[in-house]
Amino acid sequence: MTVDHHKIQSSSRPKPTIVRDVNRCAMEKNEQEEILKRFIKEARIDIAHRSHHEAKIIESLIIEKIGCKTFCHFQSAHDCSEKYFSNEPPDLLILDFELGIDDGKYTWERLEKFLVTSPDINNIRPAILVLSDSRDIDRERKVNDLSLEYNKLDSISHLSPYTSFLIRVKKLLDAHAMEKLLASFSTKQTNIMIDRLAQALEYRDDETGNHVKRMAEYAALLGEKMGVSPEKIPLLRQATMLHDLGKIGVPDKVLLKPGTLDKTDRAKIEEHPRIGKELLDSTDSVLVQCATVAYCHHEKWDGSGYPDHLKGDAIPLWARIVAVVDVFDALTAKRPYKPGWLPEAALDLIINGKGTHFDPRIVDAFEEVYDKVLAIMEKYPVSKPLETP
Repeated sequence: MTVDHHKIQSSSRPKPTIVRDVNRCAMEKNEQEEILKRFIKEARIDIAHRSHHEAKIIESLIIEKIGCKTFCHFQSAHDCSEKYFSNEPPDLLILDFELGIDDGKYTWERLEKFLVTSPDINNIRPAILVLSDSRDIDRERKVNDLSLEYNKLDSISHLSPYTSFLIRVKKLLDAHAMEKLLASFSTKQTNIMIDRLAQALEYRDDETGNHVKRMAEYAALLGEKMGVSPEKIPLLRQATMLHDLGKIGVPDKVLLKPGTLDKTDRAKIEEHPRIGKELLDSTDSVLVQCATVAYCHHEKWDGSGYPDHLKGDAIPLWARIVAVVDVFDALTAKRPYKPGWLPEAALDLIINGKGTHFDPRIVDAFEEVYDKVLAIMEKYPVSKPLETP
């Protein structure tokens, strides 16, 4: 480059106004434009170029004309691609195809495989601008073919004037910033919906509000002990709060029935994981996790649970965590059909279920954080005094 299935019964209770609250998240046009400008200014650009001198010229042009300030330089396509495929990829990768003998080709082959296999649909992947030799017709064709599948990929000749180069850079950064903005909308909308759905569960009885709060905190404690990454803990909390969402589709006369449930009532209760999964069915990655927990939290370690009789590690980790905290909190909370247990008695039952009902590793972790569990119970108390079973 030169430098020129199941119908849910209606309820008389007021319904959470999810749509109204989501609409409140819509931003004015000026605010959106300001956010897009900030995304572009804060963008990180990786430049993989055979010439350090040329790379510095590219950097200076982008700083002056577009305003980006964060750059990383690579003279090895291997080092650059390792960074690109890491957990902290750039917003834009400028890749010189002539980086070295077969070096640019190595990176391109990895990029091609990465983009075609298309990971998580909600994953925001970096934009890519390829600097190539326009005389290499085969390479140009490959770039053009792949750009049809990945709209944040473009190429330009090393010999193009700098104005053409900057137009391509700005176009790619604009597309990337817009994708980030839309993702932020999606996250806010999803969070609002989850909060509203959790509130809807509170209509079942007075205790459920604190029940889901305790559950979320218990699950977060266990998640940390079981190695769930810190950035995923908030999502684990949300999934836990919605674990029993499917009970919205179970009649109150069954859900709150005192005494032993008959076979018909038990069958209705055991429908709630499927109902919860259907209610949360979505392509949104957050809701997918919530749906998985809702569907699998009644599976048992030995395969005797429901709905699919999953066994051992075939049960998703988060569902195994929720299985433990759900039983503990259900036992210690008073319900219309039962008294609340003392925490020590509930803990004993959890320990006795180790290796049959519960994942042994999660039971061990629960014992280790038990003092913190009691602190959470004190923060979000059960509504009635506890009793010895």
